[in-house]
Formats: sequence, C-alpha cells, structure tokens
Amino acid sequence: MRPERDERDEIRVLLVDDDALALRTVCSILESDEAITVAGQEPDGLAACRWAAENRADVALMDIRMPHRDGLEALRTLRTTAPNLAVVMLTTFSRTAYVEQALAAGAAGFLLKTAGPEEMVMGVRAAASGGMALSPRVARWVVATYGPRAADHTNEATQRIAALTERQRHILSVLATGASNAEIGRRLHLSEGTVKGYVSDLMLVLQVRNRVEAAILAHQAGLTG
Repeated sequence: MRPERDERDEIRVLLVDDDALALRTVCSILESDEAITVAGQEPDGLAACRWAAENRADVALMDIRMPHRDGLEALRTLRTTAPNLAVVMLTTFSRTAYVEQALAAGAAGFLLKTAGPEEMVMGVRAAASGGMALSPRVARWVVATYGPRAADHTNEATQRIAALTERQRHILSVLATGASNAEIGRRLHLSEGTVKGYVSDLMLVLQVRNRVEAAILAHQAGLTG
C-alpha cells in the first residue's frame, strides 16, 4: 500500500520506453510541472525492474512493447517487488487486449502517447495520489467493453456491493469517477487518511485487486448512475 502523500510533495517518476525520442518528449512534459521529478529513464522492462530494486519512485510510466522484457511482464514483476510503485502503462492503444491484461495485472491506469501535456501530468498526479490514470479514450473503452457484460454480472455485482456500509458505497461511487483519495476526501469532507482506510476495507470486501476493478464493479452494479 502506498504511503499517504501531500499534494505538494515531490512526485518521483520512472520512465520506461525503448524509443529515445519518446523518453525525451515525455520527460520534458512531466518536468514542466514543478512537483514532478523524472528520477530514472530505462529502455526496457528488465532494466526498469532492476532500477526499481535499487531506487525509489512513486510512479512508473511504462511502454508495453519493448525488447528483453515487455511492459506487461515488468508490471507483473513490479507488483510483487515494488508494491508501492504505481505503474501506469503508456501506449498507442493499438491493441485493446493489452488494456485488459494490464488492468488484470494491477496497472494503475493507461495514458496514451498522443495525450496532451496537461492530460499526462494530471494522470501522473492522479496515480501518485492513489487515483486512476485513464486517458478519456481508454475510459470510454472500459465503459463500452464492460457495459455489455453488465447484464450478466449485475446481480453478482449488486450482491458484492450490498456487503459494503453506506459510507463505503458512497466512497466507491466517487472512486468510480477516477478520483484520488484526496479528491474523495475533499468531496465528502473526510481526511485523506480516513478515505484511505475506507478504500482499503471496501477493496477487501469486494475482493478486487485495484481501483480500476472496483470502479468496473461499481458501473456493473449501477452505483454510478
């Protein structure tokens, strides 16, 4: 579980991409934000795992298709070896199967390589604060993909959410919008630490591995309206 952080804290980012130009471009975008520091840059998943074993970062922004060890394999490794590191996949979104695999493996979100500077910065900030970093196009795809399945899973989702307290359900409904713990706290007039506790508890009750799965379950149960 990632430690609580103040929005003013430095956000350390590890960039992973075998395209040197892409690395320079993303680095320039992120470091235009005074709160973000690019702490490391690596060309593939194997090097990224080695870097993370010896250094600290809050967010890893990682390409999927790379030599030696691709982003999906590296993600699975990092979820075990660096559980406090929020891994966000950086992609062209050419294959939606990658999205499903990465979400199942515990990715903190998806950002597109074509994303504008503001979207990329906000995505990294969201991931660092415990939120979901999803580009609008990816978010629409998630809803469109899981929406048709909702009819088959509505009863199961509703039953699982019924086990939550009223406060947990309220927090889940806000979490499903992609809000970070700090944003949920501001909206519900709770401290970030209190929200963090509620989120941890509701994820255990729902038996989900990450916030994206929790959000999908909320959509399936109609909790988001």
